[in-house]
Amino acid sequence: MEIKIGNYKGIEVEVEKVELSDDMVNKQIQYTLTQNPLKESKEGSIENGDSAIFDFEGLKDGVAFDGGAAKNYEMVIGSGQFIPGFEEQMIGMTKGEEKDLHVTFPENYQEQSLAGQPVIFKVKVHDIFTSKPAELNDEFVASLQIPEVNTVSEFENYVRAYLSNEVQKQNNEKVQDVVFDALMNTVEGELPEDMIEAALEQQMQRVEMQMAQQGFSLDQYLQMVGQTRDDIREQFKDFATKQVRLEVALMEVARLEEIIDVEEEIAEQMKLIAASYGIDEEVVKQQIPHDEMEKEIKLMKASQLVLDNAIVHYL
Repeated sequence: MEIKIGNYKGIEVEVEKVELSDDMVNKQIQYTLTQNPLKESKEGSIENGDSAIFDFEGLKDGVAFDGGAAKNYEMVIGSGQFIPGFEEQMIGMTKGEEKDLHVTFPENYQEQSLAGQPVIFKVKVHDIFTSKPAELNDEFVASLQIPEVNTVSEFENYVRAYLSNEVQKQNNEKVQDVVFDALMNTVEGELPEDMIEAALEQQMQRVEMQMAQQGFSLDQYLQMVGQTRDDIREQFKDFATKQVRLEVALMEVARLEEIIDVEEEIAEQMKLIAASYGIDEEVVKQQIPHDEMEKEIKLMKASQLVLDNAIVHYL
């Protein structure tokens, strides 16, 4: 069935505008101070919230296991980085103290040979620190090594400029979302099932890549959360359908606006990609299909045309 769209020039929308405030600037500055804490060596025993530098070695049935040891490891006690019971048993330890921590790995732990298994971690504490937010002064600002920012006043201006740019991005994204939703609502016709299926498969591949970056497979993740691949696909169905609806709408805009010859843009994009990765253009051409690049550029130009012609009322 042929896809038709309604008015795509002069789409009128209302958007609640985000305004930059002094409170936003102050919160960002406080966040920066918190993320760069001042550490002071502490005498006495470890308390919740202290930082500790320690060695550890994990043993299962008296034998060390892969990935279970480190030297001079630093951690905030109570941050939940280790399996349950580990950090809690470090509370009360002092500098130079050695201790055996008896813990059990969670049943859903990604390494199957350790899942649900009791182990012993031999721990030796080297140092203990307390932390507090840094103080806002010229010395702290200089330590951040931001080009041409050396004083508190310059840092405040820098933060304000950064947030102003971020707020503008948020507003642009909100406008884009609302305008594209309005465009999609004008689509008439049955969406191609093969495109929806391809979009679904693309989402599944993204999830698998994300899981791999965290050190386990999609099947292991599904086992942990008690779901199946079909469950995940069903969760992505609406998103994939919306993605396809927008794509067909924008491709129809490109057709109506006769956005046909984009060879010049393709060549320019190929150059930019080659330069950014420091590789030859021919390699880029082999890696990225011409048709795929052509479609992406047409979608980009159609998107910009729709947004440029939108009528936005900020609330």
